[in-house]
Amino acid sequence: MKRPIQLNRFLALILQRNVSTKEAEQEVRTTRVANLATFARKKHGLTLPCVPKEFTDIDGCKYWYGVYSPTPNDKEIIREVLRKSSEVKA
Repeated sequence: MKRPIQLNRFLALILQRNVSTKEAEQEVRTTRVANLATFARKKHGLTLPCVPKEFTDIDGCKYWYGVYSPTPNDKEIIREVLRKSSEVKA
């Protein structure tokens, strides 16, 4: 991963609350949120469900977006990952 800071931002964000892909893109400042989620799942063993939500645009067309909702176990793992990451910086 070229930008681990983005992964840490993503993990810190989903630790705080469930977050949509669009919100995550804006707050983490990347368009590759799905790649970050996949990487986090593989590297840290997270489940990290992405629940599909339906919405209708102003033209009446239906679309889907995902909401990342970490499990309680995911949250424990994320806390540990972020703790270790902060220790490395010090």
